Amino acid sequence: MVHATHVEFLALPAGPGGERRRYADAAVQEVSVSTLKKFQPRTEILPDSQKEVWSLLKPAAKMGFALYGGTAIALQLGHRQSVDFDLFTDYKLNEREILRKMPFLKQAQVIQASEDTLTMDYPVDKEHVKISMFGGIAFGRVGSPLIASGNELPVASLDDLMGTKLKVILQRAEKKDYVDIAEMIRSGVSLEKGIGSAYSMFGKSFPPKDCLAALTYFKDGDLETLSKKDMETLIRQSSKITGIRPQRIISKTLGVGGLEI
Repeated sequence: MVHATHVEFLALPAGPGGERRRYADAAVQEVSVSTLKKFQPRTEILPDSQKEVWSLLKPAAKMGFALYGGTAIALQLGHRQSVDFDLFTDYKLNEREILRKMPFLKQAQVIQASEDTLTMDYPVDKEHVKISMFGGIAFGRVGSPLIASGNELPVASLDDLMGTKLKVILQRAEKKDYVDIAEMIRSGVSLEKGIGSAYSMFGKSFPPKDCLAALTYFKDGDLETLSKKDMETLIRQSSKITGIRPQRIISKTLGVGGLEI
């Protein structure tokens, strides 16, 4: 690997659960690929360079990773192009093991490497694809991941992606996040449930009132370029929220082969 200069990278906090917990209760059940629903990913929205990397990510599934972020949403809804991969796991990152099981990454340039964070640019012809891996994620999930047909990679549920996106907009003001939230709402994902999910996952670090205010304020960053349709969707749905209903965290394991609570 070629190491570049360290840069700041925005990552979600691990969550109120702290270190990853393990469960020994008799009611706990193993989660396997065979028990999860498969879906056909909308890979047509990926640039050619990203399609090539997508086909190489299959080993990540057996390492406990699940796909989060904008690409996870776009592969389910097909609403926009997203050009990077964000892989989350509740396990601690082991860079040596990652390179052993995903040897193509030896050709990548490391942008950031720290405890439980590994961000790389992988060269494909004259382009680069950013791959970010985050370990020790303890916020859990409220839904079950879907399994992508083709490479068998777990992709976070839209309910979980709504919760994490709502957290992200408290940390940055970027059009793409608001586009994702608006599109998820139009696809049937509940904003009210999403706020409850984020509250359950992130605890006191997620103030619901601040989130609702952020959802309807379009003067920061590039938010003024949002479409009228997206703005109206966000304003209309935010105005309907009258209270917070925390959602049940069904598992602290993000990928497969883990435990259901």
